[in-house]
Amino acid sequence: MRRLWFIALLALLVAEPCFGLSHGIFHRAKTTDAGNVYGGGYLIVVEDALVLMGQLRAGITGDVEAGGKLAVAFDDDRTFVTLGGDGQFLFLESSSELPINISGLGGLDVTLGDEYTAFTLGFGGLVDGEIKLKRGRNLYPQGGLLIAYTRWSSQGHSHGDTDIILSGGLVFQITEMVEFVTEVRLADHVSLGLGLNFR
Repeated sequence: MRRLWFIALLALLVAEPCFGLSHGIFHRAKTTDAGNVYGGGYLIVVEDALVLMGQLRAGITGDVEAGGKLAVAFDDDRTFVTLGGDGQFLFLESSSELPINISGLGGLDVTLGDEYTAFTLGFGGLVDGEIKLKRGRNLYPQGGLLIAYTRWSSQGHSHGDTDIILSGGLVFQITEMVEFVTEVRLADHVSLGLGLNFR
């Protein structure tokens, strides 16, 4: 069954319109339970741009999660809108022997602006752990390694770029329903984001 879901995820990578490659991930490697839905809102600073992003995610099975997002970036006097979708598959669930979760994920972002269009196709891995705190609250450190291919066109010119992206962050459980999320991403630029997830 796991092999079947892995093949389905690969099909999603090549056929379906990203898991936040352009801006951020802001969720754990551990997938949510089947039928559960959660979402969040985030503020991201990258170079001279300010990005507002929202996402909605749902558990398909215990091992599979899907998500969609909308992001609006403000860069000087230009505005860019990004729509994205992604799939995530949990390969390894935390256990007493190995207390980490490992997921594979991938998808596509489409970015539109004034005489500008970009498609970002990517895939990668995400890992997280759990630190138990007082009063039943938990802290989840997470990190990821992503490969993103972006094809953009602007004013009659087009070009493709491949980037390797490192990401790291924390998910802090404020209550059972609310999480505070931070994320730092390193590629050809550095971005810092923070926000809230609501479950």
